[in-house]
Amino acid sequence: MIDLDYSLSFVEDSGNFPNLPIGLFGHSWGAYCDCGVLTYHPEVKAVIACCGTNSSSDIFEIGGKEQAGNFIYAMMHL
Repeated sequence: MIDLDYSLSFVEDSGNFPNLPIGLFGHSWGAYCDCGVLTYHPEVKAVIACCGTNSSSDIFEIGGKEQAGNFIYAMMHL
């Protein structure tokens, strides 16, 4: 999300695209970042978020279950 924040700031500060609306497209982690960066860049006009999650812990749970099976639930609640 930090890289996306810096990228958007760079595009805006460059002045190369003064009249174009900003739209974002992201998949998986990219979708999560697209939605999260809106807090810092309310000027973004559109977002397409494919397969995004509501929280980063959802992503860790899914990936962890593939690696550790149901033991991931014990690890997440430590």
